[in-house]
Amino acid sequence: MQDAGRFAWLDLVHAPVLVVEGEGRRVIRANASAVSLVGDQLDGRDLADLFGAYAAGRLHGLLAGPRLDTEEMVLYCRTPFGLATFGFKVARLPEGDGTVVTLRDHRESAAARRGRPLPAVDDFGAKLEDIVRSLPVGVEIYDVNMRELFFNAQSDQLFGLGAGDQTPAYGDFDGWWERAFPDDAIRAEVIREWRSCMDAVRADPRTVQDAEWEVLCRDGQTRTILFRFRFVGDTYVVVFWDVSEPRRLERELRHLAVTDELTGLCNRRRFFEEADRAFRIAVATSSDLSVLMMDLDHFKGINDSHGHAAGDAVLREVAGRCRAALRARDLVARMGGEEFAVLLPNTGAAGARLVAENLLEAVAGVPVTVGEMALEVRCSIGCAALAADDRTIAAVIERADRGLYAAKAGGRNCVVMWAAEPEEARDG
Repeated sequence: MQDAGRFAWLDLVHAPVLVVEGEGRRVIRANASAVSLVGDQLDGRDLADLFGAYAAGRLHGLLAGPRLDTEEMVLYCRTPFGLATFGFKVARLPEGDGTVVTLRDHRESAAARRGRPLPAVDDFGAKLEDIVRSLPVGVEIYDVNMRELFFNAQSDQLFGLGAGDQTPAYGDFDGWWERAFPDDAIRAEVIREWRSCMDAVRADPRTVQDAEWEVLCRDGQTRTILFRFRFVGDTYVVVFWDVSEPRRLERELRHLAVTDELTGLCNRRRFFEEADRAFRIAVATSSDLSVLMMDLDHFKGINDSHGHAAGDAVLREVAGRCRAALRARDLVARMGGEEFAVLLPNTGAAGARLVAENLLEAVAGVPVTVGEMALEVRCSIGCAALAADDRTIAAVIERADRGLYAAKAGGRNCVVMWAAEPEEARDG
């Protein structure tokens, strides 16, 4: 009643007028012309209920700014009667506790339609809003001050910008960062990247910026979300979608591509990729690096005497023993058949020999049980360490191979370290 008396003057104004609270979200008072234009019981209503989330978001961005734009803002609106095109002009109240919003119907004069329900507007812009609202990808629009003006149904479904199961209020972005990225360090980095993307597209509106983050979503699941940023007109447009399943499939395919199916170890391809990377790091940092090449002795005899199933069981057991004997930073791979390779980062010749002797004991120390059989398994190992004049990892692997051949020629079940030849000896 207090507001009704304070704003009684509104009924003397023939143009449709609303008084909106300071935050620009809720109608305090509406005059009769506004009621006839938009609908009954406007007092206390949220602007989003009267004009739709997009129009309300644009109005909120305008009203929440430090200064009001005196130009008319024309918006496509979703009213209780259907779609319409309204013009909005705003002015602060002298008391400073609200804003006067004057409406203008851009389709026909108020006199021509007074007393009739508002017809739906056959307008491409309104249809486009319907399309964007129902797209199966998230769409959000921000003003130049990065205040949210619009989000569609998919955005709400993924992120739930409102509280609980209630429909979120437009522009209610506070607290989302903490819910979506609970880890403080990760949240700070994501916010930095987000702002960087926004700055980049504003600086060059022709560009599109991409970012991909793990986001805790509305349903409590952490999902991989791909975001794309663009600056259009005077607004930021962010489009995003859930790529969790494609990324999971990519990881599985990558795992299959670099994993030996029988033993679960890295395969030959992965070994050479990691070895090349480790080589470049070792050269750049002047650190040690060694390689072991290991071959099971007389493995063909196991296959011939006990069958390939027994041979496969031996390979799986040897792979497990190698993993258990090695350090966390080491990488063991099955190169094919009964041949294995081990990459030893930050390890010189002496350390490589010690690791190789431990592997020899791990493989041969206890017979491998296959069914009721206890099979003696032995191996030969060649070792090589990175030399100062090595140009590629292939040189280190080649020396380790030579050590392996020497171990086999020297009676098997032993370790041979193959040192690099002095440069002058190779030249001679």
